[in-house]
Amino acid sequence: MTTSKQKQILIIAIGSAGDVHPLAALGVALQRRGHDVVLLTNPQFGPLIEKLGLSFVPLGTIEQYAEATANPDLWHPRKGFTAIWQMLREGNRIVYDRIVELAESKRTVLVGSTLAIGARLAQEKLGISMATVHLSPSCILSSCRPPVLKGLWLPASLPLFVKQRVWWLIERCMIDRVCADDLNRLRAELELPPVTRIMGRWIHSPDLVLGLFPDWFGLPQSDWPANCHVTGFPLFDETFEIPSKLETFLDNGSPPIVFTPGSAMRFAKPFFNNAIEACRRLNRRGLLLTNYTEQLPVLPAFVHHENYVPLGKVLPRSAAFAYHGGIGSCAQALAAGIPHLVVPYAHDQFDNASRIHALGVGVYISHSDDVDRFTESLRQLIETPAIIANCRKVRDQIMDRSNAIDKACSLIEALGPR
Repeated sequence: MTTSKQKQILIIAIGSAGDVHPLAALGVALQRRGHDVVLLTNPQFGPLIEKLGLSFVPLGTIEQYAEATANPDLWHPRKGFTAIWQMLREGNRIVYDRIVELAESKRTVLVGSTLAIGARLAQEKLGISMATVHLSPSCILSSCRPPVLKGLWLPASLPLFVKQRVWWLIERCMIDRVCADDLNRLRAELELPPVTRIMGRWIHSPDLVLGLFPDWFGLPQSDWPANCHVTGFPLFDETFEIPSKLETFLDNGSPPIVFTPGSAMRFAKPFFNNAIEACRRLNRRGLLLTNYTEQLPVLPAFVHHENYVPLGKVLPRSAAFAYHGGIGSCAQALAAGIPHLVVPYAHDQFDNASRIHALGVGVYISHSDDVDRFTESLRQLIETPAIIANCRKVRDQIMDRSNAIDKACSLIEALGPR
């Protein structure tokens, strides 16, 4: 029986595993609170969603996901956003249409990830309440604390009006240039007025904006949306039994260094070659995580490979973590209390890397750096007591805070009919 407080919550998660898993965690928690939850995402994640007991509506196809991850431009620091928008162009209307089909009047609340453009359109057109969920601070563009991007650095000492002007130019002349015509064409079909500053302003729901990270990682800025709430890292790992071969590997030797370029990265052969050679030089064991085994050479005995393992299961048993800087991986490493070697490629990864460095828990290098730099960076991380101490301090800070997912759920539940 539906109660007056029970809501239909449609969660729209666009992106890779690092984008989908936190929203799945929200869905599980909201369903436990008695709400009817439906998660809309690519069928690549269908088995996980169904395993979690959530209703699932597919967006696109597995083949489209594979095609997207096979595009090298997706991982380019300047071409990456254009590659993402090319994938979103047709999907925006599909998301909107699915919401029109599923929404149940005033009982419905939308929860959308940063790239859930179709959900924002549905919010405007249908008058449905919505929470926009951002997983990393750089998704909330700020002139007060501009995100760190490849090839762009604005000194903190610059006057605010200068930084504001620079970001206005970036939004209008670069970001809007990629996406505004397509979006406004679709808005015209829906009889909605055109918009500008799409990723800097329009993307945020006027009802609620959630930052799923702690304030000590991404301090709210004065030019963030007034309705923005920072709740903490969700730290979601689905139920998953560690394979017996991995369990044996972990139990029979010193803690390994874990390496991954991200769940969707298919162009990281140099990264893995450096990882293996660094382990050899440091006399350390290694655990390589990738779904795309064509990136791997023949592995020596001191290195183990798995397609996928929830990081929360293995990082606390590891010596260090070398990865791309994705926010989900970053959060798990912070919670595990181990050093970070961040090798960013695109998107929010450079900004996350700079925040890791500022916390004193890791360093970052370019993916084009040679094996000498890769190895010495790992050596520095593992052998520097101050870095180890900082990692443990941050780990304890995360564990002392109340549950981020519960905070986010309470804010979503408070949304009423528009």
